[in-house]
Amino acid sequence: MSARYDRWSVFADAVGGYAEEGVNERIPTQLCTLSVAATGKLRFAMSDFALGYQLGRWSLAGRWRPFSLGVYAGTRYMYFNVKLSARAGVVGAVQQSASASNSWAWADPLSAASGRAPISSGGLVGDVKYWLPWAIQPWLAVGYRAISFNRDFAGSNNIDLQFRGPTSGAGFVF
Repeated sequence: MSARYDRWSVFADAVGGYAEEGVNERIPTQLCTLSVAATGKLRFAMSDFALGYQLGRWSLAGRWRPFSLGVYAGTRYMYFNVKLSARAGVVGAVQQSASASNSWAWADPLSAASGRAPISSGGLVGDVKYWLPWAIQPWLAVGYRAISFNRDFAGSNNIDLQFRGPTSGAGFVF
């Protein structure tokens, strides 16, 4: 979500998700068959908040929208929760189980530059926008996003992740 007034703008962006992976194995031995099962769960949320200022706008011949350049400053808040559960034992006998979980949350400063250049009736901002020819100026966008970070905490806890994939959006100007 973003809002703009004159040269100033503000935006908020959030993404979150959930992943679960598990394994269940039977291991035959000479004496018995062992059963081992484990499940890992990850929950995460990332939110960006920033204030922006447009440094300049330059008209281009034959283009309805100008080329623009701006800067942003704000913060990125991240939250992660990880849980691991395991169970093992002899098949048909008592199974032993254990679990562990941990959560991390932090905020980092965020700074960015934004450039917009018209390409026929669209624009380019890390994504491609197509402006529909209606009175309220709606647009559709597709793009690609990559977020990567490595964070070390006290002790042996650390996070080294990369999220990437396609994005889409829609909006309007009034």
